[in-house]
Amino acid sequence: RSSTPRLRLEEIDAERSRMCDNLRSSTPRLRLEEIDAERSRSIKMQNSEITSSFKFTFKDYDADTKKGQILFHFQIRGDKTIDFTEKIYFPPVTSQIPPTLLKSILNNLMLILGISYWKTYCPKEIIIESIFLTYEQAKFWDIVYTKGLGEFFYKNKIDFRGLVKFPYVGNVQEKIISFPRIERALLGLGGGKDSIVAAELLKSQSKDFDLFTVGTSQVQENVAEIIGKRPIVFRRELDPKLFHLNKQKGTYNGHIPISVIYAFLGLFGAILYDYRF
Repeated sequence: RSSTPRLRLEEIDAERSRMCDNLRSSTPRLRLEEIDAERSRSIKMQNSEITSSFKFTFKDYDADTKKGQILFHFQIRGDKTIDFTEKIYFPPVTSQIPPTLLKSILNNLMLILGISYWKTYCPKEIIIESIFLTYEQAKFWDIVYTKGLGEFFYKNKIDFRGLVKFPYVGNVQEKIISFPRIERALLGLGGGKDSIVAAELLKSQSKDFDLFTVGTSQVQENVAEIIGKRPIVFRRELDPKLFHLNKQKGTYNGHIPISVIYAFLGLFGAILYDYRF
């Protein structure tokens, strides 16, 4: 500025403003807002074509609690058919679990685990081959998928309104199953401050509890050692085809509500290993 003393700061700023105005006026029909709106419309049309052209099916599962593994089966069908199998591993169980209760928790596990595969194309048509949902259950899963995938929908610019509609049967009724468990808690351990504080609170109140993890890490093992508990470990094995799809164009990828998956696995663990909470 010292090399051009006649141009005050205000004059320089005014000149810069005029230059920017000239650049904008050279393309008067393409304002930034119009470009963004057109891009958004194109993305929504493309998304609508993808979600409408595929179907997602919750197939079934194969459970062997004595062996400590369950295989959950899913399928996407459109211009191509893709079958997925997710595997859950856990310590073998020798005690008897009421079949109706076991079926109920496994049905719910299947519905939450399927979210990882449904999100690849977000099909509007959802089929459940092996179970029937009540109206209330279907609405619950509509909310879990819609709200749990909120960040995913936003980042992928997907119009989620009316997208997730789980099927239901009007005359189905869910029966309450009584299965008394020992008065103790199974605490999920992520290795962060939340689970550490929860463990210390349970200790301070002399509550009987144990830990469970989904997978394990050095941090989790170190924290468990400090707490003085050896965790029950569950392992998820995602279908390898999912990782291949995530790298392809025309498929969606992003955040899922992993905490809901952990919550259902924790409930499953409480049933299997005799914990009330």
